[in-house]
Parts: sequence; C-alpha cells; structure tokens
Amino acid sequence: MRNRKIVAESKHLYCTHISDNDIEPIMNFRVIKEEGSGVEKFINYYSFIHEDELLDRSYLVWMKETDELVAFFSLRAGFVARNNMYEHEDSFDSLPGIEISNFAINKAFREKYPTTKGIGKVIFESIIKPIIKQASEIVGIRMIYIFALPIEKLIGYYNDKLEFSRLHEIEEEKMHNRIRPEYDKDCIFMYQRI
Repeated sequence: MRNRKIVAESKHLYCTHISDNDIEPIMNFRVIKEEGSGVEKFINYYSFIHEDELLDRSYLVWMKETDELVAFFSLRAGFVARNNMYEHEDSFDSLPGIEISNFAINKAFREKYPTTKGIGKVIFESIIKPIIKQASEIVGIRMIYIFALPIEKLIGYYNDKLEFSRLHEIEEEKMHNRIRPEYDKDCIFMYQRI
C-alpha cells in the first residue's frame, strides 16, 4: 500500500483515486475480453482528461498483500428520467443516481490468479457500494445505474450476480432515446435502487 490515500478497503483489497503516480499501471491496464476495449482505451488515454473536465472520478483497486492492480472503475453523478405513466407521454420524472461509467478487471490479475472467482462482485459490494453510500449521506442518490454492453453473458452477470435490473422493453427504448452514454454501442440501461 505504497503511500497511497485509501478511499475504501476490504479485507484483501484497497481502493485509491487515480493519480499521476499511477501512470505506469494505468498505461499497462488491459481488459480480459476484446468487447471491453472501450474501457481499456478510456483508462489508458481518457481517464485523466475526464478527471480534469469533472466528468468522471476514476479509481484503482489494488491487492493489499502484493500491491498488484486488480481493477479499475469510474463513477459519475447523473439522473435517470423515468417515464411518467400518469401524464402526457413526453413528460418524465427524474431520479438522482450514480452511474458506474467504467468497470473492468485487469487482465494481468486474471491471468496470474485464474482460480479467483467473484472478484467483480467483491469489488462492487465492498468497494464501490460503500463509496456510493458515503456520497449518499451528502447528496441525494436513489439508484446506481450502468449502461451495459449488449452482450447477454455480461447482462446476465449484472443481473444475477450484482442484482441490477432492466426496464421493460418499451420503457427501455424510451429511456435509451432520452439518455445514453457518449460511447453508446446499443448499451443496455440497468439499475438498482439504493
């Protein structure tokens, strides 16, 4: 835990906000699957730009025992425009939320520890959710949401393991027409209430 300011921690992991001291591990970060190359490109080339422009706050998750980089994630404040079923079709209610705008496990970690299972869930439950809970004590936050790549296995993982839900098909389409991420590739909106 080389002189890093710890934002959150669990028994075996600790989390830090990205800093200039982390440029080498950030540039060496690789995702496991090619479909996640957008996240890899983000961390390698855009994470500091988004920090400077106050678009995202990005974090690194490290293994306590070895100081190896385990994962990367970004959070941003936002709102979700929920369809108002009782009024004109174009009206909607907005709910405050936190978007997990990026989340990936480091390929080097996965290759070195191939039998480690469930690390994404551990990070979500013991690192990400406590950070969001702390933020919710300062500002109103009703939900955590993501825009998942349209890969059934990934959507199933978010649903089954991390307990995110999808909207009904018609609501999902309307939501996608109103809000979607800059990097949209037919991403699927998923959420969970706090």
